[in-house]
Amino acid sequence: MKRMVVFAFLLLALLANAAWATDMMNNKYGTIAISASGIVTKGSELVYFEGIVPPAKGSLGTVTFTTGDLMSGTIEGGGTFSHVDSSFVVVGDGVAGAPKGLIFAGVFDGQIHWTLVSQTEQKLVFKLRGNITGVLYTGETVSFETTQTITTTAGQLGNGIAHIVFGKVVSHP
Repeated sequence: MKRMVVFAFLLLALLANAAWATDMMNNKYGTIAISASGIVTKGSELVYFEGIVPPAKGSLGTVTFTTGDLMSGTIEGGGTFSHVDSSFVVVGDGVAGAPKGLIFAGVFDGQIHWTLVSQTEQKLVFKLRGNITGVLYTGETVSFETTQTITTTAGQLGNGIAHIVFGKVVSHP
């Protein structure tokens, strides 16, 4: 009985923690250039910002990020990138009530985890996860966590190319 109570308490704590996380921003599409020198994104579209979504086939702006050097592991199998010389920038275009101009400017705060999630024949799916800290358009200094789902093929990855499927920036109270 005591174990059941402890288990129930832990389960409630986990569920409560998950409920506190708030989606701040989501991005889709775009490409990344990846090498041992880091990751650089291009063309990722902001598709959600604090409850605002764009009109059909539109976006609210752009999301770009860079990492530092690969510190451990491999690009093909997963590893850890440095936060040194990193960036995470979101720029709005004023569509549908989203802010126009710089929405968020920050850097990765600590290690950036690069994980191979699945491999089906030539298709590879990775998750990039890290904490980011910066300044919102309101002037408020904030910390978020981002998770980016990235897909590629073995051949493309060998050429340093991958594609963003979906990215999420989550706020924790």
